Amino acid sequence: MAVQPSSASLDRLEKDGLVVRNVSERDRRVRIPAATPRGVEVKRQVVIARAAATSERLAAIPAAQHAMFHSMLWSIVETPEFEGA
Repeated sequence: MAVQPSSASLDRLEKDGLVVRNVSERDRRVRIPAATPRGVEVKRQVVIARAAATSERLAAIPAAQHAMFHSMLWSIVETPEFEGA
């Protein structure tokens, strides 16, 4: 998967009507992205779909192991090495 610069990603999100770029009150050169109502709705749908897909795939694992699995995944995601990727 290729990594796009944030401006390219924001351009695409803006084109799709998911975000707008607002002018900063402190520095008119700065644009601050904000989700549109459509963007908020798309995010909500993604969160629901992700939770359903995760639950479906992990259904065979006992609940106690679900919690352990999620805990281990979050410990990986929250490491400084991953955040900089």
